[in-house]
Amino acid sequence: MNEDELREALHATAPATPETTGWAEAARRRSRRTRGMLAGGAVLVVGLVVALAVPNLRPGAVVAVPAAPGTSSAATSAPSGETVAGCAGYSAATGGDIPTDALALRLCPTGYAALQFTPLDALDVAGAHSVLAVLRQQPRLRSNAMCRADLGSAFLLVAEYSGREPVVMDLQLYGCEPVGTTTDRRNGAEEVLTAFRAALAEQRAQSPRSLVRSAPLCPPQAWEQRLSVMPVHLAEVTGGSLCSYESRTGGRLRERQLDTDAIGRITADLAANSATSEPISCPAASAGEPAFALALTTRWGDVLAIVGDGCPGSYGYQLDGEGLRWRPGAAVTELLAGLGR
Repeated sequence: MNEDELREALHATAPATPETTGWAEAARRRSRRTRGMLAGGAVLVVGLVVALAVPNLRPGAVVAVPAAPGTSSAATSAPSGETVAGCAGYSAATGGDIPTDALALRLCPTGYAALQFTPLDALDVAGAHSVLAVLRQQPRLRSNAMCRADLGSAFLLVAEYSGREPVVMDLQLYGCEPVGTTTDRRNGAEEVLTAFRAALAEQRAQSPRSLVRSAPLCPPQAWEQRLSVMPVHLAEVTGGSLCSYESRTGGRLRERQLDTDAIGRITADLAANSATSEPISCPAASAGEPAFALALTTRWGDVLAIVGDGCPGSYGYQLDGEGLRWRPGAAVTELLAGLGR
């Protein structure tokens, strides 16, 4: 068989050109399903560990992965926990351009971010405009960008208006740190969150109002440390709860509200008997020994979580991004034991 005959034979046996109509949309549907399953699995994993992560710390490990197309947050169904007033009904980002203005700008929990305390108050017009300006200055997210293969916190940033639907934007502190709507996505979520914190702190400094977080403050387990998006300072603590458990590994939970005298004694002892947390060796807690945790609140409803750190009579907490260990003095140890009975 010569060369021309071979070419004709191959051409005759080749299959007809396939029909490609609808392939692109089908591929997109498969991609969305795959990302949904991966995100669901990620939430299950992160739900176990995210409570110990500081919300404003950047992950250390960096692995390059392609940026995903615009989607909603990693998970739209939050685990058990409170719904911040004003956040009800917001579950996923919307489309459209990133807005230039808003009457209010609110940060809402989503997915495993519900393990963090987001602010009860929203930014007013001036603060909303300043943060949206920072957002619009961020570079657009390229579809071929290489991102960290990590996991982290995710929030919804909600621009609210009068007489029109809100604009809901993702704000994800992992991967390429995307922030924005489903059709106008940018890098720089951490920069936007930093701007939000600064604007809200400035707004609060000019306002005498106070807010109360009505949902239960205690975590389901004594070792879970649910952190607050806004930094908390000991001088700002005005209330809180003592959480008592049958043991460190679980058991019945009791939440008892602390009065002004107890708050004063506890915060004074925290200031006097706290030090930078470093690895130490200590005896294991006795099986069945009661465990305690504290959830202290500011007048804005932000929460300082203080939990057992594995050593008997020792507690850990985060203050200004620093991990601290607290060993209560004898008087406050007795106070906690008495309140926990």
